Amino acid sequence: METSFLSRWTSARQRLQVNGRRSSLARLACVLSVLSFVDAKAASSFRAVPSLLPEVRSGVVAVADYDNDGRLDLVISGADKPNPDQAPTASTVIWRNTGSGFVKAFDQLPQLSAGHLAWADLNNDGWVDLVVSGLNVEGEFIGEVWKNNAGQSFTRYSGLEFEVASGVIPAVGAITSGDFNNDGLTDLVLVGDFDGFQFSYLYTNTGTGFVHQDLGLEVLFSGGAAVGDFENDGRLDIVVAGVAKRSPLDVHRSQVLRNTGVGFLSAAELPPSWDGPVAVLDYNQDGKEDVLLSGSTAAPYGYNPATRLLINNGAGFEASTESLPALASGSLQVADFNNDGLVDFLITGRGVQANAPFEAHVLMGKAGGGFALDTRLSVGFEKASAAWIDFDQDGRLDFVTTGNRFEDPTASATALWQNTEGRVNTAPATPTNLSATREDDFLRLSWDAATDSETAAASLTYNVRVGTQPGAGDVVNPMASAEGTRRILAAGNARHRLMFLLKKAPQTTYYWSVQAVDGGLKGGSFAPEQRFGGAVSVPPVIRSFVLEDQGLLLSFDGTAGLKYQIEATPSIESPDPGTPTPWTSVGSALELGDAKFSFIVPRPVGSGAHFYRVIEVK
Repeated sequence: METSFLSRWTSARQRLQVNGRRSSLARLACVLSVLSFVDAKAASSFRAVPSLLPEVRSGVVAVADYDNDGRLDLVISGADKPNPDQAPTASTVIWRNTGSGFVKAFDQLPQLSAGHLAWADLNNDGWVDLVVSGLNVEGEFIGEVWKNNAGQSFTRYSGLEFEVASGVIPAVGAITSGDFNNDGLTDLVLVGDFDGFQFSYLYTNTGTGFVHQDLGLEVLFSGGAAVGDFENDGRLDIVVAGVAKRSPLDVHRSQVLRNTGVGFLSAAELPPSWDGPVAVLDYNQDGKEDVLLSGSTAAPYGYNPATRLLINNGAGFEASTESLPALASGSLQVADFNNDGLVDFLITGRGVQANAPFEAHVLMGKAGGGFALDTRLSVGFEKASAAWIDFDQDGRLDFVTTGNRFEDPTASATALWQNTEGRVNTAPATPTNLSATREDDFLRLSWDAATDSETAAASLTYNVRVGTQPGAGDVVNPMASAEGTRRILAAGNARHRLMFLLKKAPQTTYYWSVQAVDGGLKGGSFAPEQRFGGAVSVPPVIRSFVLEDQGLLLSFDGTAGLKYQIEATPSIESPDPGTPTPWTSVGSALELGDAKFSFIVPRPVGSGAHFYRVIEVK
């Protein structure tokens, strides 16, 4: 039976968890003993709701609408806790949001006991695919892309591998994605988990699979990465943190890799960090992307967790003095969960003691700057992650955490946390004044800024759709429905820019549009679609009409890339002036190159004159 999101909990302990804000001090103490410190500031914005989701060790969760029904679904992986006499087990399961609960939908995936998950539409077919990377219970490496078959099933599409002297090894590491070469296909970035198997970050999407590219840069491992456009130049950059293999001692580093269009350069050194995630945000609402680093600041392999905010001033990055949770080895996601126009973030990790439990924190942006703690949870003694999700579709971001009570019965197992206080998010306005121009080998798409009731205009991001047919996204897929509903919770693919660069195929007609995405990751309506490009047609000019053995050879000049058909009629003048001449198609012309075409006209049957014409096929 499916469990309702809003069903009432029946036990006294569950009622205390739901109603903890209205409890007496004695009852609140009981709640805190159950959740190990739901530091609910007397008014946490979230409450736990029942679900069928499993508790897991080293759990990972990722959110997307995989079946395009408008509801956000989940994929969760991690190790189970078998009986002592049983072999270790693990699972990777897609959970479908039915509108009244989550049910298992697909479990024929690599069973990760520790790893990473990410959603993206990697073949531009309008269905988000799944990237899995990690270890199974036998410790074997797994790095794979699984294709979404129209929401019905998943099949292995491509491996993610790199070469070493001993052979080819699957890539295991933290995953992020973006179109780094502006060809419309989403590429992947992985930061390796292990120092014995180091590989460069970039996996380029060829349209049929992924090719590992050596960027010629120092490789970091045991860290994280995020994508941003820190210069707003139309090319996606990478910020990465982790450990560099050095002799005699490894060192920890954090840096911004600038995309030059022909490669990447190390552009900025950030405070060193490793063993933690990285996120990009617009903290001060100036339209320039800043950086959050979470991890250990101690030299490898010491432990000194911290979370630090780096402000992009246009010329570099300045360290903020904001006091933030000291966590490492976790996850990090940014969004405006309470729709007040200020950026918030959701973070998991291990606290200041190396043997401390893992925690999940919700940090709320303050009007005067800085962050305030909204919610704090213990999620067990194994690595855990968290993700934003509006699972009940009420316009307020909820979140989901992985976790378990295997060693700590007071911890929170994998759970859904419903937003009870944030105001309802309204969609941003539609961008206007769309235009497209050629720029060398690129198509430059541009638009005017949109507005939003909650998010400052400079902090809006934009999401572009490009197709070869009206309404299609087969060139650049927005991972959003035609109405603008996002299928992943992420910034738009144009980031904060009011333009988008796309490598343009010669003489191809494109249909494109753009939507705004606000701080709560809600997409607005797409602007009226625009058409651009295609061959510029010139009238065909017949060069020769020669009688040959097989028929009449018609040769003419036209426009390269266009299609032409040949039509015939026995009479140009119809007896009735109001009746059109009865032209009949006799075949299509063959393009010879250099805008030259030919066609063999079959010998006409019967006597009398025949007339022919060349028609461009639209």
